[in-house]
Amino acid sequence: MNGYLLDTDVLSQLIKSKQNLLVIRRLSALSKTQQFTSSVSMTEIFFGAYHSPQPIAYFKAIRERIIPNIQILLFDLKAAQTYGALRSRLERRGRPLSQADMMIAAIALANDMVLATGNIRHFGRIPELKVEDWFS
Repeated sequence: MNGYLLDTDVLSQLIKSKQNLLVIRRLSALSKTQQFTSSVSMTEIFFGAYHSPQPIAYFKAIRERIIPNIQILLFDLKAAQTYGALRSRLERRGRPLSQADMMIAAIALANDMVLATGNIRHFGRIPELKVEDWFS
């Protein structure tokens, strides 16, 4: 599978009132068939909605701007095996990531996708992960 796995920080640009124009331009340049996110990023997006001072508007934006336009990949068995190997390797090196970030990376690796993010510092610890900084 090819395409881009949109990290939470990229995905959140679709629902913010003040959007990063560079991220929006990059998204616009991709066909919908190349745009994916993970079930893990969606958990973070939903947490943001529940935590928001304006949850109704936040949920409306999720329903209208994200769900119909982006394919959501689940944390499946292949991603689980990839996660186990990745976590083990990073912990042995003393450089683990948060569980959510490791799960997102595992989904990208398991599906041979480029991870679109602004969090290069963390995801850069995974040499085999194809990562693009969409914020600079």
